[in-house]
Amino acid sequence: MEDKLYILFLEDNLLDVELEVAALEEEGIKCVWERVDESEAFLREIEKPYDLIIADHNLPTFDGITAVRLLRQRGIDTPLIFVSGTVGEETAIESLKAGATDYVLKERLSRLGPVARRALREYKEQIILKQTQEALIESELKGRSIFEGALDAIVIIDPASGQIIEMNPATARILGYRRAELIGKHFSIFFPSSSLLSSGRMLEELQLHGALFDSQDILCADGSLCPVDMSVSMIPWGKHSAILALLRDVTERKQSEAALRESKQRYEELVNSIEGIVWECDPLTFQFSFVSRQAERLLGYPVDSWLADADFWPDHLHKDDRDWVIETCKRATLERRNHEFEYRMIAADGRLVWLRDIVSVAADNGHPVKARGVMVDITHGKQAEEERKRLEEQLLQAQKMESIGRLAGGVAHDFNNLLTAIIGYSQLVLARMGQEDNFRKEIEEVLRAGQRAASLTSQLLAFSRRQKLERKVISINDTINNIVKMLGRIIGEDVTIQVRVAAGQPLIFADPSQIEQVLLNLAVNARDAMPGGGSLTIETDNVEFDDDQCRRHLWAKPGRFTRLMVKDSGTGMDGETLKRIFEPFFTTKESGKGTGLGLSVVYGVVKQHDGLINVLSEPGRGTCFEIYFTLHGEEAREESDQKSLPARGGKETILVAEDEESLQNLTRKILTKLGYRVLMASDGAEALEMFEANREEIALVILDMVMPQVSGREVYLRLRASGSDVPVIFMTGYSADVVDTNFVDSLGIPLLHKPYDINELAHRVRAALDQAGEAKGNTPTA
Repeated sequence: MEDKLYILFLEDNLLDVELEVAALEEEGIKCVWERVDESEAFLREIEKPYDLIIADHNLPTFDGITAVRLLRQRGIDTPLIFVSGTVGEETAIESLKAGATDYVLKERLSRLGPVARRALREYKEQIILKQTQEALIESELKGRSIFEGALDAIVIIDPASGQIIEMNPATARILGYRRAELIGKHFSIFFPSSSLLSSGRMLEELQLHGALFDSQDILCADGSLCPVDMSVSMIPWGKHSAILALLRDVTERKQSEAALRESKQRYEELVNSIEGIVWECDPLTFQFSFVSRQAERLLGYPVDSWLADADFWPDHLHKDDRDWVIETCKRATLERRNHEFEYRMIAADGRLVWLRDIVSVAADNGHPVKARGVMVDITHGKQAEEERKRLEEQLLQAQKMESIGRLAGGVAHDFNNLLTAIIGYSQLVLARMGQEDNFRKEIEEVLRAGQRAASLTSQLLAFSRRQKLERKVISINDTINNIVKMLGRIIGEDVTIQVRVAAGQPLIFADPSQIEQVLLNLAVNARDAMPGGGSLTIETDNVEFDDDQCRRHLWAKPGRFTRLMVKDSGTGMDGETLKRIFEPFFTTKESGKGTGLGLSVVYGVVKQHDGLINVLSEPGRGTCFEIYFTLHGEEAREESDQKSLPARGGKETILVAEDEESLQNLTRKILTKLGYRVLMASDGAEALEMFEANREEIALVILDMVMPQVSGREVYLRLRASGSDVPVIFMTGYSADVVDTNFVDSLGIPLLHKPYDINELAHRVRAALDQAGEAKGNTPTA
């Protein structure tokens, strides 16, 4: 048959009451109950015969300790159990001292049924004891069997002398004293010297409250301490009064409490050892009821801040994440679904912290009652992921630029052969025309167009980093000072130029003409970004990158550099434009206003000099190009200008190896017009045959570096292997890396780059022949 209890709940949360009733019913206790949440209603209800009172410790206008005291002051002995989620050890002890029967944590409601049964059992025993007291009063302990059969120790004390005048057998059993050892002894024999209880205080409490309830450690006969709950009251004793002390052994309960504290401590240590933030909250209001100490370590906010305000967590979410995070949580809660998601919070010091929140939702009868989870700091992982994405973008950009560079280099070679013919034939035609010839202007336009096209192919080669450099140790400050006047004429009077150079003479190993080209292109780019005028600033300084800086700036590399900065106050660029500014033929100007090669050339020159380039720009805030060249330790050397010898012809025999038919005819005509005898070979193999057949007559060999079957380099090596020291000139329309200019430079052989004009070819041929004649002691041909 099920027990039926009449229970009064002192609780402001109806949901908590329902959960507690459910816990009792799971223990087989059928409940008839009422709920109150303020003092007046409580005082009315306690006049009714309830079997049990279950109270929350903290209510909005009332607290459990006061409720217990009100109850006991009115002489009502109904058992009262605290059920609370916040009660600590000190508070629990205080509540027991005030007269509470026991306490249960809300997170362990499974204990409520057993605790309630024990409280009721003890209450019945107290009724028996009370009945015993009444029997003792009425019959002066005539009901000796009840007195002696009580499970708790009962001691009668003379209030005047404090001597023990009677005790029951349970006293000897619990404390180990024989009756003869206690009768006539002062009751202080039970208390160690450190006890705060005294006879004076006992009498004061009895006079003030009529009863004394306390928890004490009683001194046993063997010197050990026994924890007891002590109830002291005044009773009639013969013609006088006596003190009745009931001592209940609570050793078992104390051990349970100690085990509970130890378990709680282990739980807290375990929770606080987890790297993430362990938490519990109301799933709909986000009022936190528990947060582990990691919250303060990871985010800097004290635990109390999390628990104090339901708006704490939403208020510290990143503004871009707040709405969707809250919506996600509420939707998952209503669906009673566990979930996991990532979001950002703002730490106490302003840091942005990425968290992965792993959430479980606890429900009761289909209603979500708690959300619990762990917040894990994934900031480093997110930063690593972002860095990986940046590196991937950087790699893709580098691969794209390299592919465009290879394409540009190949296109430049093909155009160089065509442009050599266009420029050469235009010059030949012009040489035959008089100044008043009707078609001279048209041919001159053809020549100018060919030369402009040759300039474009040169820029393509600069972008692809395949042009030949003439590098030497130079002062970048001197280079800037030499070109700044020319820049003023180019960019116009409405742009102010400011130059701030580093102290001393920062030296770099570079091709001065290419560095001037970089400055020129950047100045023109700045001018176009300031149509209404503005300021252009050119600065240099020395910087050093270490490994840490290189990790923060992915485009950097360790070392000491001279930094060249070109800043303008122009329109600036957005992110999409910045990604493409170095691509050949990409331009933001309207059609016909630019080739889109200026910044491509800058990029190519910097990269070919093993330099670094970084661009800082925002719309409306101007642009800053930062270029870094490795510092060089040697002093700059001035090179004397060598004047070219006048281009002259001659009567020597020249062997030319050229696989392009149009260039064969052009070269033959140019050299024949200068008086030379020309032997023309269409490839390397034919060139070797013709040389062997005319070995004694040939004074010079001109070789295209790249030809089918046998290359120009192979022809040269075979000529030298045959013992011939005939002078050689190489020519090519390919880029420097394809033809291996290091091989050419190491031998000191002239290299003629296509497209070339008549004067350049004539000068190179004559210079090579004269140098060979001087070496043999011959007089140069007039």
